[in-house]
Amino acid sequence: MKMKFMTVCFISAFIIGSAYAAKNDANLELLQKAFGTLLDSSGKAVKMKFTDKEYTFIYYASNTSGECRKFSPELVKFYGENKKTASIEIIFVSLDKTEKEMMEQIKAMSIPFPIVDFKEIAKSGITKFSGQELPSLILLDKEGNVIADCYEGKKYMGPGKVLDKFKEIMSNVGYD
Repeated sequence: MKMKFMTVCFISAFIIGSAYAAKNDANLELLQKAFGTLLDSSGKAVKMKFTDKEYTFIYYASNTSGECRKFSPELVKFYGENKKTASIEIIFVSLDKTEKEMMEQIKAMSIPFPIVDFKEIAKSGITKFSGQELPSLILLDKEGNVIADCYEGKKYMGPGKVLDKFKEIMSNVGYD
């Protein structure tokens, strides 16, 4: 009886673990594809792999959103304060209707982080993580696990929730 129970537990754990691993593999594949399309703010290609950093934030914003225009400077400041002390990267994904709108936002906000090439956003599948509200910020670990997003259930909490989660993680590992 005890052996049968342990066997069932082992098989269940294997099935659940395998399904979870496949999900992460799919996330990693999608993220690596998107990372192959990164540009700097001047339009030059940026060479990096998703797994180069311990944590990656994906920031979804639109030039037409007043909330994005308010939050972007906060995120730029956060990036400057944390880039050297934590193994992080922030990737910008524009949800603007045109590349011109995206470039206006990048210039106005002095966005210092890599940008997914506007022409490649739809093809890359990177909008998978975006949610319904803007601005949207997602935190992933280097295995492709989503650690935090802007939602509690279906309720939009905003990108501050994600930054708070990251600060909690850093505090737990001794980066105060």
